[in-house]
Amino acid sequence: VLLPILEKTSGLVRRTVVTSTGPSAKRTAERFGFAECGTDPQLVLEDDSVDLVFVATRHDSHASIAEAALRAGKAVWLEKPVGLTMEEVESVVRAAEETNGFLMVGYNRRFSSHARAVREAFARRAGPMAIQYVVSAGPTPSGTWLVDPKIGGGRIVGEVCHFVDLCTYLVGQNPVDVQARMLGRDPETDDSVMALLHYPDGSTASIS
Repeated sequence: VLLPILEKTSGLVRRTVVTSTGPSAKRTAERFGFAECGTDPQLVLEDDSVDLVFVATRHDSHASIAEAALRAGKAVWLEKPVGLTMEEVESVVRAAEETNGFLMVGYNRRFSSHARAVREAFARRAGPMAIQYVVSAGPTPSGTWLVDPKIGGGRIVGEVCHFVDLCTYLVGQNPVDVQARMLGRDPETDDSVMALLHYPDGSTASIS
């Protein structure tokens, strides 16, 4: 999804693409018109001609690459989740603050025309909102890295952040309190959860 959009963006020079293997890097560079390719992120981080870095790796390397890019003076577009732990998330936020860098996380749902229409419709509301966000995503394919706790972090970390961001966008405020409970007994395999977000104006968002 991301690379075809970059290919169509006028005025954007696609300098270097880095992937986990050389053959895939070469194929991607040829397909989408990158001048250079490789497997080492330092090719991007040490290149002074690069202004903006897109981080769309597996989840376990999001935070480390984003932090390094920010500290190298690059603007960063970071695929969600920001990190697999609070420590990783805080390290990225701290890097952005200390460098006064540009950081954007790929929460795309808030940019849909439907989400914008809903936010506009409730922009002049007289009271708090009560949002119910129900997700039925079906079973996760077995063997995928997304459910590996060390690489993907699981579905809760990888996907629920999207729903939290959309609810927060619709309310127009950051939550001040979050309550959550897992539905199931085994956190390694059970990915059903219920979360309740509270906002400063009294609005609530229930995610399940």
